Amino acid sequence: NVGVALAAVVAVAATLASPAASVARADEIVTVGVNGLISDAPFYIGESKGYFAKQGITIKFVPIPAGTQMIAPLSVGQLDVAGGALGVGFFNAVARGMNIKIVADRATTHPKSSYISILVRKDLVDSGKVKTYADLAGLRIAENGHGAMQASTVNEALVRGGHTYDDAIHVTNMPNPEHLNALANKAIDASLTTEPLVTLAVKKGIAVAFSKPDLYPNQVIAALLYGGEFIKNRPEIAKKFMVAYLQAVRFYNDGLVDGRFKGPNAKEVVDILIADTPLKDRSVYDDVIANWCNPDGRVNEGSLRKDLAFFRTRKDFDLSPKASVEASIDNSFVDYAISVLGPYKPQQALEGKTVK
Repeated sequence: NVGVALAAVVAVAATLASPAASVARADEIVTVGVNGLISDAPFYIGESKGYFAKQGITIKFVPIPAGTQMIAPLSVGQLDVAGGALGVGFFNAVARGMNIKIVADRATTHPKSSYISILVRKDLVDSGKVKTYADLAGLRIAENGHGAMQASTVNEALVRGGHTYDDAIHVTNMPNPEHLNALANKAIDASLTTEPLVTLAVKKGIAVAFSKPDLYPNQVIAALLYGGEFIKNRPEIAKKFMVAYLQAVRFYNDGLVDGRFKGPNAKEVVDILIADTPLKDRSVYDDVIANWCNPDGRVNEGSLRKDLAFFRTRKDFDLSPKASVEASIDNSFVDYAISVLGPYKPQQALEGKTVK
């Protein structure tokens, strides 16, 4: 419900006005929708490390539980920026003329370390009932919402097992945080779940991380989104935001080794995440597989086209015939940031660059 979403954003934003925000000029304040996940790390790093401040930007974070709830506020200027989950809903919104664009990567699977995994109940694996992708047929598999990008991931697993998407029972509109309880209670047999819930499920002995990173490498799950009003009315601020964002992405990337927090910046990145997200248990960060984010910014358009092609095969997803990758992306801000920062080099997060 767009009205409800807008009312919620306005109410939350009103409670977040800080002294710093109240004295900043309006053209320097950028409202950013966050949902407290590890994939929000570049926002929190950019704030903590002062990257945004050095570009003359004051960030106002607006907590919103689900990425899909950020689309309407972005399209009418209630939010400037968000890290939004992609799927049929997003592409249909763009096709209907809603004012919103993908401007950079936010969360992508990696060939060596996918942060999303098909979880299968441990008792089903231990009993030998589920051994390969072929055994997923007939199972009740939870996905994070109808028409989300993860549906295409599940389809990949079923196809590898010699099946079609229809050969499993797809339990959709089940947010990731509900997956663990549903698995533990045997309400579902499997799920397509993101970290850190994958690690928690394995630690608790609820499920087995069944799929491997090679299931669907380089799949874009979520992207950095700009609202159209932000792009049109404050393009220079939007450019500066992207410079700071990519600096933060690079610092985050230098905290990772094959998806684990084992890089040179790992301790500082984890400290920031513990301070700014609901996940406070440092031991979980030792085991979790973090999402990859392209340190040069651009999203993998090939992945988006592949997923749109899958969605078009499904009448139940109701994808608009006008939906397209080209209409959904604006690469100009990433291109500008790269012209300022240069291509990514490991451990080269640039501390002092200021846009002129």
